[in-house]
Amino acid sequence: MFTTWNKKYVIVKNSSLLVYKKDPEGVSLAPTDQYSMENATVVPVDKNRDFCFSISFPNSKPKHFSAESESDMLMWINAITKSSVFHHAMSIDTSRYDYEDYEREITLEIKGMDCVHCVQIVEDILSETEGIENRHIDVEVGLVFLKGKFSLLILMNNLEREGLLVYEHNN
Repeated sequence: MFTTWNKKYVIVKNSSLLVYKKDPEGVSLAPTDQYSMENATVVPVDKNRDFCFSISFPNSKPKHFSAESESDMLMWINAITKSSVFHHAMSIDTSRYDYEDYEREITLEIKGMDCVHCVQIVEDILSETEGIENRHIDVEVGLVFLKGKFSLLILMNNLEREGLLVYEHNN
């Protein structure tokens, strides 16, 4: 089977993936495709070419891309994953996350907490977060159970700054 790869230019902006073609003079044209990152998933794939990854969108065939290096591929996977998370976060009322005087019990799902080092990072951030009274980390399922009066927005930002993807877990 022969696969033809066409060079395209991709931008991740807010919660959208924009795909562009350029004309021979290098002038940008309007996006040829635009995809919502809602419920998008991205994974590395083997497509008989180095540094390939696939993005799956609901109700659409997966789109395959190739980066110029492994680090570029990982950067794209991270950016696309964060954009998908951003889309999810934009649908959540974050105003209630910023109050430290609000007693809360919440479960967070943390993607990327799959090694001893990452669990230690989560532990350190939770220990440094003022107002968390009780906490339990279930590493096997990637969940953190929290209780206390703390700023959830600050906590989520601190976790995401370390490269972890954080979701509010709905039981």
